Amino acid sequence: MRNTRQSATIAFIATIVAACFSIILIGLDAKAVKDGVDIGNLYKFYYGTYYLYPKFRILAAQLAFACVEFLLCVTFIIIYIFVLISSSKGRRPQQAPIRPPRFP
Repeated sequence: MRNTRQSATIAFIATIVAACFSIILIGLDAKAVKDGVDIGNLYKFYYGTYYLYPKFRILAAQLAFACVEFLLCVTFIIIYIFVLISSSKGRRPQQAPIRPPRFP
């Protein structure tokens, strides 16, 4: 049981790290999409067509998957905390070992 608890704790820490990286990825992708749309609009204004349009779609898809990753990480963290709290409430005190009576 100890190995299972240790593995779950390691997975919990890894999920927190993954959530932090997904927040960073969301910020970077959102900035890239915004800048790309601005440049695309400027390019369309001068030349009449979107030359870099497919790049925006790829970055927008990456942004969407980063959001999904973040939500899955938060879901795992909530489930881990719920299980941790419910398992600590459900514990019964250990019963003292029963020894056979000593006969002289």
